[in-house]
Amino acid sequence: MATELPEPEPRKHVQPYEPFSWPNGSTLALGQSVSGEMLDFHRMVLGRHSRRTFTHLSLEKLEVLLSMCCRAYSWSTSDLGFEQQFRGVPSAGAVHPIHVLVQRNRQSGWERYDPIGHTLIQVQGTSDFAIAARDSADAIVPSGDSTLLALVAEPGKTAAKYHFPESLVWRDAGVIIGALTWGAEALSLNICPLGATGTPFVSPIAFKGVMVGVGLVLIGGRPE
Repeated sequence: MATELPEPEPRKHVQPYEPFSWPNGSTLALGQSVSGEMLDFHRMVLGRHSRRTFTHLSLEKLEVLLSMCCRAYSWSTSDLGFEQQFRGVPSAGAVHPIHVLVQRNRQSGWERYDPIGHTLIQVQGTSDFAIAARDSADAIVPSGDSTLLALVAEPGKTAAKYHFPESLVWRDAGVIIGALTWGAEALSLNICPLGATGTPFVSPIAFKGVMVGVGLVLIGGRPE
């Protein structure tokens, strides 16, 4: 039986929110390359489906995928307590509460994608969480040499602008997953969104209630 979520409503007066300050480590700047291997849109939509075998995902393909689906192309200051971002994917109120964490190597910790800087930033102290997330993913779909993504919601950002923000947060997560699946198909990559939220492997990064997992996704190259 489905749980009925209350209808979101814009606040008459926003409640400024101070975003979580991530435990940042080393930063990897991503390239600006554009792939020449794109499919036309109609073929992409007809050809898309989940694929569950993976080869290694090159950094070049990863940076194009993140740029297509998650990158902020402009942003502006706001009275919300943080900037509003404008990306290729929509978000309620231009809030974009979904963070993307990346585990490129199955023995490494999480890296956070910075959509403004177009960089990967090491999230210090998260190796155990990311490795546990990989083990959990393997129990659903053998992940092989894939890259593991975790979508992490910071609901307080959406709550700064809306009453009853829960459904908006989940819709924002779904939009990103949909964009990733189409982006992967356009780049001839294999992708499989998983049913697990990933909350046990991301929520301990922050104080209780600040972060919640909203999806795990496996992405890799397409075997010959």
